[in-house]
Amino acid sequence: MFDIGGRWVWVKKLPYGNIKVFHRPNDYVRNIVQPLCQNRGFWNPKYNCWVVFDRFQDDVLSSLSQSGRILSH
Repeated sequence: MFDIGGRWVWVKKLPYGNIKVFHRPNDYVRNIVQPLCQNRGFWNPKYNCWVVFDRFQDDVLSSLSQSGRILSH
């Protein structure tokens, strides 16, 4: 979990190796998270989260940690 601008961003490992990145609706956080996840996975409208392909997860996690504060692993 990450804190970006006082808002939490949750990351969860999915059973097939990808990760999901979720945050509550917030334009500030969306403007940071969307460019990190775009072209590295897909938006899942059913669950309102990004699904990031496993081969990009290290890059996305590193970028999230640079954009905010790590709250938990």
